[in-house]
Amino acid sequence: MNREDCRSMAYPHNHRCRFTGGFYCRDCSTFFGLDTEDYIRTERVVEIYLSCRNLRAFYIQKSLDVPSSLSMMIDRLSAHMTPNPFSMPLEEVKRLISDALAVINEHSQYSKNLHSAVLKRGVSQ
Repeated sequence: MNREDCRSMAYPHNHRCRFTGGFYCRDCSTFFGLDTEDYIRTERVVEIYLSCRNLRAFYIQKSLDVPSSLSMMIDRLSAHMTPNPFSMPLEEVKRLISDALAVINEHSQYSKNLHSAVLKRGVSQ
């Protein structure tokens, strides 16, 4: 399978080997570094989505109200991931990442250690 065929699947690059510097897709036999479009659209968005979900879990565990900005961001990120993360223009994806990082930063005082790596990497990756 080639890269374009893999991108058009319901779950693109589904069989991934994750590395510090990116991921290797076993379906299309391609390595995607941190600055590649495929990494930004898939791994980076999922990483941020999971950070938002972890923040929401923190609020729930502490019996606090989940901020609406956090809930809305989780919904926006989820909508991007399904059905195809390649349907949105890359600049919109980067704007979504930037918005999500702002929300994480706004609420990160509750679990700084969990999200410090996500915030350090910023939008460009």
